[in-house]
Parts: sequence; C-alpha cells; structure tokens
Amino acid sequence: MSYRLAGPLTGFALICATVTSAWSHPHEFIQMRIDVLFNKSGQAVAMRQNWLFDEFFTAFAVEGLDKDGDGKPDKQALDALLVEILGNIGKESYFTLVEQDGNLTKFKTATALKTEMENNQLRVQFLIPFKTPVGGPNKEFRYATFDPTFYVAMQHDDGDDVVKLKDAPKSCGHEIVPPDPDPEKMALAISLDKGETAGDGLGIHFAEWVNIKC
Repeated sequence: MSYRLAGPLTGFALICATVTSAWSHPHEFIQMRIDVLFNKSGQAVAMRQNWLFDEFFTAFAVEGLDKDGDGKPDKQALDALLVEILGNIGKESYFTLVEQDGNLTKFKTATALKTEMENNQLRVQFLIPFKTPVGGPNKEFRYATFDPTFYVAMQHDDGDDVVKLKDAPKSCGHEIVPPDPDPEKMALAISLDKGETAGDGLGIHFAEWVNIKC
C-alpha cells in the first residue's frame, strides 16, 4: 500500500499521498524524544523512541479509525497502526543508524510500547533493542533517526531533555549536531514534488546526529 516512500512507511504513506499537490520535500514532520538505555556495565543496549506526528499527517493517518463513533480514534486501532508501521520500517532499520568506530549496530525486532492522541497529533512510542551493546568507558558512538528519502522531516523536539541517557554512568554526555546540507542537496530537495523521490540517499544529509560519550 506504499505510494510516496516506496516501502518504508507502508500503510502510513498512502493516506497523505493524494491530499497535497506539488510541494518541495519534506512533506510531513515528526518530532522525536529519544531515551538511550544503558546496562549495568555502562553500555547502551536499546533505544526508546517517541515520535509525534504533525497534525496534517495525523488527520489522514487516523481517518476511519473511529469505529465506535465517539469522535476519537479507537485505541486498539492506533495500537495496530503502530505495529504495522514498525513492521514496515523494520526493513529500513527503523529509520535509525547507530554507529561506533565506523561500524553500524544491528537491531533486534522493535517492540510497540504506546500510542496516544495529543492535541490532535498522534504520538507513538517503541523500543529498539541492539543485538550487541555499544559504548562503554571512554567510548564514543552516535545515532541518527531520519527518513532516507527526506519525504518526512524528523527532528528532535525542543527542550533540554529530548535525549535522555537512562541508567548511564555519570560521566556520559551527549551533543545534538544539526544537519548542514550543501547547497546542491538543498536545491534537490526543493525541486522534488509530491510524486518524485531522490531515492534513499537524500535524507541522511538532513539528519540530526547525536554524539554520545562516556
């Protein structure tokens, strides 16, 4: 049922595909809050991601999910939607890269945790376990979460606590590095209309990277 993202957000993509005309990328927006979970050895073992979809995206995502007529999407339907989304973006590593020493971390299957409506916006939460822990004393790693096609712009929310290092050693800290795309990539993003894609190589140029060091 994919239209605009050629696969990754299947089941979520088609709902907005016919609604807008020729806009430049991105077309939809997600704000993120992310917890990086650490084990007792001081290594990161999972990420708990919290995504808030914009109102426009949400309106079409939840259309038809009010089965009982109370004016609100049914909770069971929202939960099923999140499971479907995770099943599809799992093919794209959940839109997430975790990198240490130039090597990408592999993930186990993500677990859906929570869905809710918040001021007409859909908020979802899910857990991505790592197959192998990363980081540790005097170790540095980084992550980025982004749509590879840049159809959806994904950025950390505002505030000082949008990235939390849960149970991390006190010596650990993080830094959010904003994207700095070159003019050529900017021009390409602006030139793309609703039905066009630059493939999976565009989004990384607009991704926020988070550096974590203990």
